[in-house]
Order: sequence, then C-alpha cells, then structure tokens
Amino acid sequence: MSQCWTLPQSSHAVCSRGVAVHRSVSIGVDIGGTKTIAAAVDSDGQVLSHRFVPTPTTSTDDLIEAVVAVVDLARAATPHASLAPESVVPVGIGVAGLIDGNGGRVLVAPHLPLDGVDLARRLGERLGRVDAVYNDATAAAWAEWKFGAAQGAANTVVLTVGTGLGGGIVMAGQLVVGQRGLAGEFGHRVHVPDGRDCACGSHGCWERYASGTALTLQARDAINHGAQSSLVREFADQPEQLRGEDVTRHAMAGDALAIGLLAAIGEELGRGLRDVIAMLDPAVVVVGGGVSAAGDLVLEPARRAMAAGLIGGPDRVVPPLVVAATGALAVSIGAADLAHAQVAS
Repeated sequence: MSQCWTLPQSSHAVCSRGVAVHRSVSIGVDIGGTKTIAAAVDSDGQVLSHRFVPTPTTSTDDLIEAVVAVVDLARAATPHASLAPESVVPVGIGVAGLIDGNGGRVLVAPHLPLDGVDLARRLGERLGRVDAVYNDATAAAWAEWKFGAAQGAANTVVLTVGTGLGGGIVMAGQLVVGQRGLAGEFGHRVHVPDGRDCACGSHGCWERYASGTALTLQARDAINHGAQSSLVREFADQPEQLRGEDVTRHAMAGDALAIGLLAAIGEELGRGLRDVIAMLDPAVVVVGGGVSAAGDLVLEPARRAMAAGLIGGPDRVVPPLVVAATGALAVSIGAADLAHAQVAS
C-alpha cells in the first residue's frame, strides 16, 4: 500500500515511487469538535460527494476509526469515473487544533483526544496516504480565498465560529501559517482578563465568549433561570439537549430571547475583531462555522461592535464582514485543495 505524508510547510509529498497521482479529485477531511466530514473535491473546488459522522471524543483510536469510516463513505459515494484508486488520490486533513509546522503532529487539540498525536502517520497508515495536515481554520481560509467569499481579495481573515473559534489568514495571495504552522489562533487571545475557564487551560479566551459552545452555555443558563420564550418552553425539561442550531432556529422564528443570545455572541465577535483588523488590515473578513448559519442575526451586531471601537474611527475603511460562501464544507474543500496543490507542486 502506498503511503504519503506532506507537511504544512513542505513543497512536495513523500510517496512510494512509481505511482502516478490522480490530480483531478482529492479527499478533504474536516475533524471538528462535534462532527467529522469527508468530501471528494475536484480541482475547481466543486464537491462531488460528502459524508459526515459524529466526532468521537472518547479516545484517539475511536477518532481514527471514525475518520477512516467517513473517508470510505465519501469515496464510495463519488462517481467511479471521477475517482482514481484510493492509494493515489490525494488526502488533506483539517483539524481543530495546533498543528506542528514541522510535521503532521497535533500539538494541542482542546476539544479532541489528539494532543501529541502524529496524525499524518496514524491516518496515513490507514488511508494509504495523507498529503497535507492543517489547522481547520487555515484550511477554511484557503477555501474561502480561492473559491468563496474572499475571491479577488489579496488579504483576508477567515474566522470559523463553531465548537471553538479558529482563524486563518491569507496575505498577498499567500496562506500564512507562521514559522511553526501555528498562526491564526485568534480564539485564544485574551478577551476578558481572568475571565471564563477555557479548555486550553487559560482564562478569558475569545472563544469562551464568541463560539457555538458559548452560545449553547448561555442559552442553557437562560433556561435554568426560567426566562420566558419559545426556546425555553421547548427545552425546559431537557436543557442538556439544546444546541446552538436550536437557538438559531428559534431566533429565525422571532423568539426574542434567542435573538438576544445571538446578538450577544455577535457583539463579542465584533469586539475581538477590532484587534484582528488593527493588526492585519484585511480587505474582507469572512465568518464560517456553525454559528454563521444565523447570518445577520450574528453579523449585524458584530459589524456594529467592530466599527464602534476600531482604531482610526470614521477616517478608516471598515472591511466588510461576510458569511462564508463554502459553508459547512469549507474546511474539507480547503484541505482537499491544499493536498492537491502539494502533490501537483
């Protein structure tokens, strides 16, 4: 079986010799805090098939098995004529964690059982090859810059607002990963000094105030305090079942509490973006991840908060804040294209 690992800063894949690489389709995998998605993606960014499974957080072995299973499902669902034998189809991985820029090893993954795991090697042994491993938000940023809402913008920042809050950066048309592949961890900038405990071990991180997890916890707290709303009535007897998408659903139906909860997340998102924009001056900021499904219910409060305290005041052009065009498949699309680029280089 052919094996292949390419590191985030490498210029080529290390593969078994004598194997022709099928360059039109790649597999992109998004290992998120709640679900894992695999997609077959062509070189134009078109998704030919995709499948997802819940992400196991019980053990590393369980998670590896889930990734293998969902990749097999995506391969099986792809038109046969589009897909070469599995050993020669590039595979890219996007994962919610810090990735060692000198290898496909996960340094820290606050929401996953992957700390210290050599993910490129573990998955490469099971899938036949792994060509690229990136932080999930970095992969999403690439997808949005190349195929999505940031097309044509030389400089962009992409935030993935889901279980946590991740970030990816493209500057002068180049993906920015930093010296060790760790750039873009905006979610762990200190947002509130000595604030809420974070899974990373710190306190007051931005993602504890602007993420799907923050939204869910605040909604459950409102339920436990007996607030009056359709959201509370639905989940009063089982608040632990509530998810962020439930808040969005009730907000879109006009529930005042749910609208207020999303607005609070948006305001915290905008406050943090002032710092990001001050440092990087992007032409556009793109927001993806599960929370972005709420659209302007989150983004409009974020825009107001972002503009209100941005350095330069009325004399500064505030970059547009827009929803990701590649949607829930952004990480998979970006990871697949980065794997394709590694092999093609």
